Amino acid sequence: MQLSLELFVETPEKSLDFYQRVLGFEVQGSASAEYTMLKNDDAVIAINSRSVLSSDHPFRLVDPDGYYIRVTSRHSS
Repeated sequence: MQLSLELFVETPEKSLDFYQRVLGFEVQGSASAEYTMLKNDDAVIAINSRSVLSSDHPFRLVDPDGYYIRVTSRHSS
């Protein structure tokens, strides 16, 4: 099973540093300020600059206070 996330962040450099240094992710392909893909075993995370996300994106989730937001979903198998 593979976990894939796409994150749109204010400061991609800080996020890249965290995921690489603290969680052991490695850059896949080319890294840029706008988009970088990271991988650690079966987990893949795309780090994007928030500036590229349109204001009317249907799945936009903003945490203005900087707190961790937990999103969960349940479904029947």
